[in-house]
Amino acid sequence: MREIKFRVWDKDDKSFLDLDSEHGEYFGPNGRAYLTEILEGLHEELIPQQFTGLKDKNRVDIYEGDIIKYYLNGRECTCKVTFDRFCWRLADKFGSFPLTTGLEYEIIGNIFESPELLK
Repeated sequence: MREIKFRVWDKDDKSFLDLDSEHGEYFGPNGRAYLTEILEGLHEELIPQQFTGLKDKNRVDIYEGDIIKYYLNGRECTCKVTFDRFCWRLADKFGSFPLTTGLEYEIIGNIFESPELLK
């Protein structure tokens, strides 16, 4: 069975919130919020990102919004992870394609903390 989990970015604090996974609570400087509230959009300053179910070559969980690099036909590629057209995808300035298990990925940042990696 696929593990479903989230991380949450706080736009105001510019950091990821700590999670109490037993209770589905996220804690930040402005108090706590429940995952159901976050997913329903009740906290505009909080952005949920879902786990893709895959890990990178260093065994780090890959989440929506991560910026990853990989090699394809000897060429280094950098993309962000998105969810579109009913599947996890890798998107860059040329388009997007499904995130698959056939390549070796490495997380090099995320869209909030290191957006310059996509240029």
